[in-house]
Order: sequence, then structure tokens, then C-alpha cells
Amino acid sequence: MGSPRGGVVQDIRRGLRMELRVQVGDEPTSYAVEELVLGSDRTLPVTDAFARAFERAEARCSISSSPKPGSMTAVFAPGVAGIMAHELIGHALEGDVVARGRSWIRAADFPAAATPVTVIDDPRRGRGAWTIDDEGVASREALLIDRGRSVGLLLDKSSAGALHSVSTGHGRRSSYLEAVRPRMGCTFIEPGDDDPADVLRATRAGVFIRRMTAGHTDPMTGRASFVINDADRIVDGRLAEPLDVFVLELDGPESWTSIDRVAHDLVFDTCIGSCVRDGQPLAVSVGAPTIRIGVVRVRS
Repeated sequence: MGSPRGGVVQDIRRGLRMELRVQVGDEPTSYAVEELVLGSDRTLPVTDAFARAFERAEARCSISSSPKPGSMTAVFAPGVAGIMAHELIGHALEGDVVARGRSWIRAADFPAAATPVTVIDDPRRGRGAWTIDDEGVASREALLIDRGRSVGLLLDKSSAGALHSVSTGHGRRSSYLEAVRPRMGCTFIEPGDDDPADVLRATRAGVFIRRMTAGHTDPMTGRASFVINDADRIVDGRLAEPLDVFVLELDGPESWTSIDRVAHDLVFDTCIGSCVRDGQPLAVSVGAPTIRIGVVRVRS
């Protein structure tokens, strides 16, 4: 990449993703998905991923039920809540959104979670990582939420100028024909202190979410929705039957303040894909430990 001043910087971006889908029988719900980022030292071996997917698909084939609509508690399997952080927190702290005054997150009155949560975006790690953004700025870790406090933003040069700050190296575009926007790279929730098994045991009733897709958020209101295509019912601290596909809705202030358990089992890239903003797709990664949110809404 060259600049008008004659400087040249370069970066090599590699990202290989494999989706492993196992189907048992003809039932539409009797499938399971494992996603692998190839080349990562934390990637599950393909044979192990297949065995886990096959076991899950068989479980979903044997029995399933529809979730009861309404408000309830949700426990997110390790890795999965990273999508929630991406949609609910990351999009609301993109610099151009904040500069226009359209973010539900305000540093002065950001609601504190019941358990302090830390959210980071580091574009140097995960699928499609970059060390230099599309404006030639070296990327760096951006601390967004520090133990419950809103402390950072994702900035390109334009939004940094509007907010009297400096770029964090998050300026990206899908091609030279598009405008640069501040974009997420790898958004994750830092591990907490809870034992993941205790988080489940302490949940009397609710849903255990294994996989969710098709996230959508309104960064101005903090309302987000997700398609949940793999989940179990929780009964008396144990996993019961698998659930049919349903929609999960989160209200930013209400759901965020009800996060009361954060485990120590941080996992990356169990749910990965592309983030499309202003028509520009970008490969992203997410990560999270097991967490519990006290107030979510289920819609079948």
C-alpha cells in the first residue's frame, strides 16, 4: 500500500475456514455444525470435530421441542457469546456511529453488568487478521469495555478526526471502490472466574445456546436479534431436550445489566462468518467464555 507521501507498507492476510455439517436422517433439525479455522493452533482436529458433530446430530434427531416464548435466562456455550459482543457492543462503538451520536452506549452512563465484563477487539488475531489496515495504519488491540466501563472505540482516520482522537488501525473496505469504515476484526469477551459447570448447575430454568447465526442490531437502541439453530432447554441446572430453531432478542441496557456469570473457558471461532456493513462484507472472528444473561426474550 502506497501513500501520497511516498511511504509503502504491506500486509499479508490469510484466513481459511471450514464448515463441517453432519446430517442424520431426513429430519430438518437432525444436523450439527462445527466450524474450524485452519492453521490455528487451537483448531479441533477434523476427526474430533466430526465425532462431536455426529454425536450432537444424533441427539437432535432423537427428540426436540419448541421453546416457550417469553423472557428467560440464557447460558451461552463457550465461544458463542462473542457474536452477542460483536453485535451489541462492537457495532455501537464503531467510531462513525458514535460521531453521529447514534450509539446506545454512552461512556458517562453506560449500564454496569451484574458481573463486570471486559470486551476487546484485536484485529491482529483470528480469521482474516490484519496488522495494517486499509489506510496504512498499524492495527492494535482496542479495549472497548473494561470491567463494565465503556472506555474505547474502533476508529479509522475519518472518525478519529471527528472525535479528536487517533486511528486504532480498524479502517477497512472491501475494495478500492468502497469508502473506508471502522470495522471489527476479532471481538471477544475476556474470561472471568466462574467454573462453567457451576454456571449451568446454578441455572434453574432457561435455554443453553450452542450456536446462533444471522445476528442483527440497531446500534442506536441497543436492540439485537439472533437466529438460534442449536440449543437445549435447561431444567434444574441440567441440559434437557434439544430445542427447535427460534429467535433470541436482546435489549442492550436490560440484557447487559443482567449478565451475572462469566466463566474462565474462553474459546475462539466456534461461530464465525462475515460481517456486512454498508454493503461491504468482511471476514470476522469472535470469542467468549461461558456466560449467563439473566434476561433474554425468546420468540418462536
